[in-house]
Amino acid sequence: GDGAIELAASPPLRVRGDEAELSLVFRNLLENAVKYSREPVRIRVGIEKARDGRVRVEIADQGIGIPTQELDRIFRRFYR
Repeated sequence: GDGAIELAASPPLRVRGDEAELSLVFRNLLENAVKYSREPVRIRVGIEKARDGRVRVEIADQGIGIPTQELDRIFRRFYR
């Protein structure tokens, strides 16, 4: 719905990377944030330049979360 995503960004920043892959990653994160949130959906996206010159992106939601026993597995390839 309207206002479901709040963007908190610094001035425009440039990143190095494949545009299609970065788009896929962020679209997946946002879709999951919406999919696993209860109404009203509220998602905050923060973008800022880190001290080391990298760009830091944070996506926060009020969703159901990830069960503790799954946390060590979520970054394994093909784990869902």
